[in-house]
Amino acid sequence: MVGRTRKNVFGINGRLTLMGGDRYTPLAEGVKAEDIMQLPDKTVPEDGANPYICHKGTSVGFAFSVKYTLNGKRNAHHFILEYLKMESFRGQTVELRTNAIVDKFTSLTFPNVAYRIDF
Repeated sequence: MVGRTRKNVFGINGRLTLMGGDRYTPLAEGVKAEDIMQLPDKTVPEDGANPYICHKGTSVGFAFSVKYTLNGKRNAHHFILEYLKMESFRGQTVELRTNAIVDKFTSLTFPNVAYRIDF
């Protein structure tokens, strides 16, 4: 409780998320960028004999928020700042410069500012 009348609330919240179990089908051995560019749809061929046999490790995400609440007689005002970051595995692709197979990840960063009134 903060403020002159000790009615207001200041809060800090954090969350850690562990995600795992991303399974994927590996690319076929010997795939080169030139071979992919000659295909009509330019998709990377996958080894269809053994689907989803490879397994990626744990992905980590976190969220952090700061909240300040002004409590009045008949209403409450909430001011919230939040930050979210997640990273997830999207599959494999071929690096065009080196013709090497590399893992592809997607990262989500989401800042959020919110205001809420309760009455």
